Order: sequence, then structure tokens, then C-alpha cells
Amino acid sequence: MVKLSADQAFAHALEHHRAGRLAEAERSYRQILQLEPEHADSLHLLGVLALQAGKLEAALALVQHAAALRPDAAACRNNLGQVFERLGNDVEAARCYEAAIELDSSYAEAHNNLGLVLHRQDRLTEAEARYRKAIDLDSGYAEPHTNLGNLRKDRGEIDAAIACYRRAIELRPDLSALHSNLLLALHYHPDYAPADLAREHRGWAERHVAPLEAARRPHDNAPEPDRRLRVGYVSPDFREHPIARFVLPLFREHDRRQVEVFAYSDVATPDAVTGVVRDHVDRWRDVAMLGDEQLAEIVRADGIDILVDLAAHSGGNRLLTFARKPAPVQVTYLAYCST
Repeated sequence: MVKLSADQAFAHALEHHRAGRLAEAERSYRQILQLEPEHADSLHLLGVLALQAGKLEAALALVQHAAALRPDAAACRNNLGQVFERLGNDVEAARCYEAAIELDSSYAEAHNNLGLVLHRQDRLTEAEARYRKAIDLDSGYAEPHTNLGNLRKDRGEIDAAIACYRRAIELRPDLSALHSNLLLALHYHPDYAPADLAREHRGWAERHVAPLEAARRPHDNAPEPDRRLRVGYVSPDFREHPIARFVLPLFREHDRRQVEVFAYSDVATPDAVTGVVRDHVDRWRDVAMLGDEQLAEIVRADGIDILVDLAAHSGGNRLLTFARKPAPVQVTYLAYCST
């Protein structure tokens, strides 16, 4: 058997990573590092895998190590910024994105990511400049279009925001979240009547839900009238957010003799309120790092009888999990202003 060089083995590992074979990619990166402990690219992408898995401290250590070995690598700085963002440290995240841009001024993703941090800090003029720079550098990059749309919506420039969202959808018609941003913004436009909103929402469903309907399977929930119902709630807002405040009394008052409460939390950065919500449910699942299909399988395995969506088309929604129909009864409650 021909022994691969570290660079050849890395090429195979990267192929696994790009194809979504994450376990194989991780195994390959670790094998490379056993032979060459300071292989910077393997350290870097092993850190990216840790970030994707929500292992933030491991991600931080790995990507920092890679960045120290490759101070000229803009991608290391950009991904280090994303780790700091997930850790809630926007100051360090911004420094990393700025460093990436200094290393490669044409790095559209770093400009977009810096724009997101500035946007959260209400530095809207600076954020807009970063989004526009990202678009100028890569006109086919959809995310800065939708981020610019969010910014212009926040300013009350609804027509301009809608145009940004529609352009993002043209570029990435497969990304349901970009389409959801448009639907939410349409509610703020005075010329969109209820019938118009219904038509736009049906268009979203035809594009994103209909292709998944064939994969739906029968449910195995036991038809036993004396057992407790399993009710699951899915939300990205089990944190300091009005949704959490609304649902806490509901969770508290559920009759535990009749109902077992599950919470599927999509919170990327938990806070004190997250802990309070967690204390008010029977089963807690951290699902922020799971794909929609993975989440649907977990819901199905939990034997949920009634699954409650608490986001609809607002940010961080899991409508594509619901599209797979993992529970026999599914409802949307709270958080959205129509349909």
C-alpha cells in the first residue's frame, strides 16, 4: 500500500469534510496530526469541525494554534472570529475579521462577518459599508444581500429591504432562511394585503416544503389513552427574549400527570434565562448544531405526540424540521404575526 504524504492525506480529509462526511473528516485530520502534530491546515479544520459540533473551547484552542502556526492565513483569522462570536465575544471576533481583511482585502466572507458584528453593535453605517463591500467583491454571494436587507428593514427602508431579500433568493433559491426573511419583512409593507401575504407564504412552502413531503414516514406513537402526552417545543429563543418570558408560565402550569414537556433549544449562546427555561421542562435537548433532518430524527426518536413551533418565519426557525413531519400533530404558536 502506498503511504500518503501529509498533504495528500489532507486532500482526502478535505474531500470528506466538503461532502459532509464529518466523522471521516475528523478521523483523517486526527491521523494526520498523529504523524505531524503541527500540520496547521488539519488543526484549523479540526477546529472548524469542533465549532460545527458546538465544542467551542476545543474549537478555540485548535484554531488559535493553527493561526499561530499560519499567521498569514486569512481563513484562520476569519474562522477564529466565528468561534469568538459563538462564545459571545464580539470585540475579539471583530479583531479577527479585521485581521483577516488586512491579510486579504478581497475576502468577501470576512467583510460580511465583520458587518454582522457591527450591525449587532448598532453601528449601522459601518455595517452597511461592509455588506456592500462583500457584495462588490462577490456579486453571487447571497448572505450579504440578506444581511443588508435586515439592516435596511431595521431602518424602516422596507422597499429597499425587500429588493435585497429578493436578490438573495435569486442567488440562493435553496436557502429557506433567506426566503423567510422576505416573508417577515412583507408584513411591514402597507401595500401587501392578507391575500398577498398568503400567496407569498404558499410560494415558500411550494419551494421548500413540497420537496420533503415524500420522505415523511408513519409515526410509531403508542395509542395508549392512559399514558402521558409528550409535547415538544422548538425555539431559538430560550434565552433573554420575549418568547422565553411568554412560555415560562405555560411550562410551569403543564399538568405533569398528563403531559411530559420536551424543549428543543436552538440557542447558540445560552444565558441565565436559558437555565431557567431548562429547569421548567422534563427533557432538554440542545440542538443548535444539528441539521433540520437530524433534529427531525431526534424528535421522532423521542416519540413526541405534539410538536410546537415557536418561531415560524422569524430568525433561526426550524420549519424544515416541521416539513419532515416528525410528530403526528404539529402546531405553530407565538412569535409570528400571521398565517
